[in-house]
Amino acid sequence: MLTIKNLFVLFHVVTAAGWFGVALLLGRIARAAAVSSPGDAVREIGAKAVSLTGMFAVLTFLFGLAAFLIGGGFGSYGPEYHTSLLFMLVLVGIQFFVIRPAWGTLAADGDEESRQAARKRFAMSIGAGHLIWLFVLVLMLARYYPVM
Repeated sequence: MLTIKNLFVLFHVVTAAGWFGVALLLGRIARAAAVSSPGDAVREIGAKAVSLTGMFAVLTFLFGLAAFLIGGGFGSYGPEYHTSLLFMLVLVGIQFFVIRPAWGTLAADGDEESRQAARKRFAMSIGAGHLIWLFVLVLMLARYYPVM
């Protein structure tokens, strides 16, 4: 049973790294999409990258939850893991309720001002996602690197 948990932890880490890596590229893609013409390939690439980050966010949460439950459930882990799980759920929420709609506005054929505002909202939400991702990483590694 321990190897299945370790497999889920591995998948959790790989999908979290996938979210982080793809999201790093989204800022540059958003800048290019804000000034591109309708039907441009950069908008298609951005839409695929946003979908991919959504998939990675959900899979990261699900693999973490599966490892959590297989490893003994909520009673077996300390508060840092409970908080990490909660913040992963927040990241999924940001992905689907802030990042995805901001990309939709950015990639739409609206006026320049609304697309630039959407680009800023998009970049801010990606930055917030990265901050949450880093916070979750620190929480999950906190027991291995005690302060005192």
